[in-house]
Amino acid sequence: ADLPDEEASAQMYKNAVSTLAHYGFDQYEISAFARDDKQSRHNVGYWIARPFLGFGPSAFSYWEGARFRNIANLNRYCALLRDKELPIDFDERLDDAARRRELLAVNIRLKSGVDLDAFERRHGSLEQEVKSALKELLEQGLVEEGPINTYRLTEKGILFYDTVAVALI
Repeated sequence: ADLPDEEASAQMYKNAVSTLAHYGFDQYEISAFARDDKQSRHNVGYWIARPFLGFGPSAFSYWEGARFRNIANLNRYCALLRDKELPIDFDERLDDAARRRELLAVNIRLKSGVDLDAFERRHGSLEQEVKSALKELLEQGLVEEGPINTYRLTEKGILFYDTVAVALI
């Protein structure tokens, strides 16, 4: 299948944001919109690293600092449970610094941005390298600094989020 080029994709995204705003949907994350302050608590949980357990084939979980995924095959999943084995086919535990960098990259997806002071109080200090990357992203116009040491994506940063995430991680 032919995919639209970057310019067409960006225009489609801008049109979607504009249309949703016209109908009363507020954008609270790059790809999430809600009316009347009814954001998805489930999805926001991903962006703020709230622990969760997923059940069933292909389900992801994030628990006690580790993330893991159940196998996709239903029959194999059930057989493993019958045998009292965990049906996990992927698991990962990041070190503290990597976890903070990834969490920052995911948090910045929220339209409200990230209050770095609050972030560091909750999750620990960010490395100077990460703070330098934020300043560079600021100079590139991909993030903007708001009140109280808050960083958030600009319109350009939303369109080039992958670049932002790579720089922070």
